[in-house]
Amino acid sequence: MLVEDSLRAEAPTPIAAAWLLLHRDDVSPDLPPLLAITSDPARATARDVEAVDRAIRGLWRETDPGRVVRVATAALALGRGSECRAALWTVVEDGRDGGDVTAGIRAISLLCADGVVTGRWDECVRLADEGATLCAIHGHRLLAGPLRLARALVAAARGDLGPAATHRDRALGRDGHRVAALAALADDDVETAYGHASAIAPAGSLPAHDHAALAVAPDLVEVARSTGRTGEATRHARAMREAPLAALSPRFGMLALGAEAVATSPGDAAVDLFEEALATVGGERWAFDHARIQLAYGRHLRRNRSPAPARRHLDAALATFRWLRAEPWIERTRDELRAVGARTGAPTRGWGRPTLAPHEHEVASLAASGLTNKQIAGRLHLSPRTVSARLYQVFPKLGVTSRAGLRDALTGLAVADERRTS
Repeated sequence: MLVEDSLRAEAPTPIAAAWLLLHRDDVSPDLPPLLAITSDPARATARDVEAVDRAIRGLWRETDPGRVVRVATAALALGRGSECRAALWTVVEDGRDGGDVTAGIRAISLLCADGVVTGRWDECVRLADEGATLCAIHGHRLLAGPLRLARALVAAARGDLGPAATHRDRALGRDGHRVAALAALADDDVETAYGHASAIAPAGSLPAHDHAALAVAPDLVEVARSTGRTGEATRHARAMREAPLAALSPRFGMLALGAEAVATSPGDAAVDLFEEALATVGGERWAFDHARIQLAYGRHLRRNRSPAPARRHLDAALATFRWLRAEPWIERTRDELRAVGARTGAPTRGWGRPTLAPHEHEVASLAASGLTNKQIAGRLHLSPRTVSARLYQVFPKLGVTSRAGLRDALTGLAVADERRTS
């Protein structure tokens, strides 16, 4: 088969995938959507996303582990990896039971990558260790890299700089800079963080086929602004906002709005951007990203002498950071709360986990009792799709991956007052 022909197959060969990464601009735009998004998510099209939507909806009946992995890889590039978790777990279990071990390791890597962005950090660490053991047993050294990366990113975000530094020293190129940038940011060394982030991609640039550049983009804006490089911060925030992915991926759209708010001079424009970012539907599912935007917004409000709304956003951010055990950000948020006169020594409402809104708690409780989505929809006079959407938001908040874990996760959980302004 010619390389050009294999590019149009649903399951391109590894040689074809590598060829595409080198020659994407030279081939027909009529590429397999899963491969197009996986190779270059920053330039995804609505057509590509529609194809991924169809593929995700069909995963429940998919029996090919390789196909599940390809769909989940594309979904993760759009910030929708959580929608593939059930199918990925099936692949993992199949590998554990003597099936396709290679696909099982890849599925573990994808679950880890999704866990990094959705706050399932403890699960991520456990899975990364399991995947690394499987790689060692079966001689899959190349597959171990993404597992080390996920583990190092969690370590860096939690301020555990020893493991983060170990991965940074072992990683190649952009992944090493990505870990080092986050570790330096956690250590409040913004100048070093800027050096590593800009080494991946200079301010104002989102290079094609560069996943690391997308991942580090919000950090680059933050540290550019913190080091007085306002022009660089503005250019990079604009590049994020203008990337097609900002309109097609809710997570990247939220990050782009948050970055633009950070880069914007103090005033109402920044407030509007922060509000729009935090209004992203389901934004809480990307726990660390969402809480960092809340922290930035709270800091902005505090500096502009709006202590009451600042405290609300800072309290919410602190609850999430405590749940994640992201120690550097806990201390940073507590400093901001002290600056607005709040006491931070005792646990705040929602200690340990973010709260659920009443409508989320209602659906989750019924699901925990054993009712199906259709039965819940009938009882609450909702559509089954609405029930599914609410559960989709609840699972990452509670750190569970199935209905079986809902009952324990809901025990003693605080429920937010929806009448309260945010």
